[in-house]
Amino acid sequence: MPGNGADDILDVRPTGADVVDDLDPMEPESAENCVLPDAAVSPQRLDEFSGQPEAVHYLQVALASCCARRSAMGHILFYGPPGLGKTTLAQIIANEMGVEAHVLMAPAIFKAAELAMTLVRLKPGDILFLDEIHALDRRIGEMFYNAIERFRLEIPGSDDHGVPAVSIDLAPFTLIGATTRPGRLELPLRDRFEHSVHLRRYDVNGLSEIVARSANLMGVDIDAGACREVALRSRGTPRVANRLLRRVRDFALAGGEASVTRDCAIRTFDWLGVTADGLDRASLQYLTALSERFEGGPAGLKSLSAAIGESSDYLEEEIEPWLVLQGYVNRGRNGRVLTTKGQELVHEGGS
Repeated sequence: MPGNGADDILDVRPTGADVVDDLDPMEPESAENCVLPDAAVSPQRLDEFSGQPEAVHYLQVALASCCARRSAMGHILFYGPPGLGKTTLAQIIANEMGVEAHVLMAPAIFKAAELAMTLVRLKPGDILFLDEIHALDRRIGEMFYNAIERFRLEIPGSDDHGVPAVSIDLAPFTLIGATTRPGRLELPLRDRFEHSVHLRRYDVNGLSEIVARSANLMGVDIDAGACREVALRSRGTPRVANRLLRRVRDFALAGGEASVTRDCAIRTFDWLGVTADGLDRASLQYLTALSERFEGGPAGLKSLSAAIGESSDYLEEEIEPWLVLQGYVNRGRNGRVLTTKGQELVHEGGS
């Protein structure tokens, strides 16, 4: 088992900084020996964005078309698991178009006026990136439909208070919506997207390339074997890969090692409790609880959440998809059920 203290070092949940660029900044040690901030590893152009060839080619064609027509890009919906680069792609499109990207989190918009204030500030061709768009309040969405279809903001009045209705023309803009739950998107909103782009989990080779590129930009000397070990444990997700890269970097620096080798990476992951197929402590706790407290299931999401002290949203969006994909858990109408493969892993002690 890993040593004490590792729990606080590895946390795959996105932090506030992760929402913006999926990476944490590093403080330079001195002005003379300045370390490049980790944020700089995010691709800035489509030809730098690897691992999603179909999505990149589609966007390149769409961008070339709108540039030839000298018109704003049609509205785009990105959907797929978290951490695959939806925010990064939105910023890349803004870079390619030479416009500004405005980022909003849909669950944080409680009043139509909050969204309206951003809409009226948009300049022609600007990008409005709305993350977790499936969580947009339905009442706000109804006002939003007209804005994104006709670039016109209609604010209803109030007869009771003598407030007249207001109609405001908006600059043509591009809405980029991102969601991990496309099935929860209101159909009238989904129909207003001209482009729908599915982002899929990355394979090990693609993630190895991303780790090598990030390490190079961060000034980390790492061998190919270590890149692959990081990629294997990253659950097909660049966000996790970059976070694990920082952990092996830290482990190597703390041990006085000049470079990150495969052996160094394996020692780091052994200490952190990350298995060869990307299961972390929370994942193993989930499997153990399902096996021991619920006798293999079926068990409800809220019951599992209470049993291991994690939010149900975190389990459903971050933990369960990888467990299901790897064949450890099945999700059905009656709840979560541990598979034979999952039972074997628990009995082996999570190794």
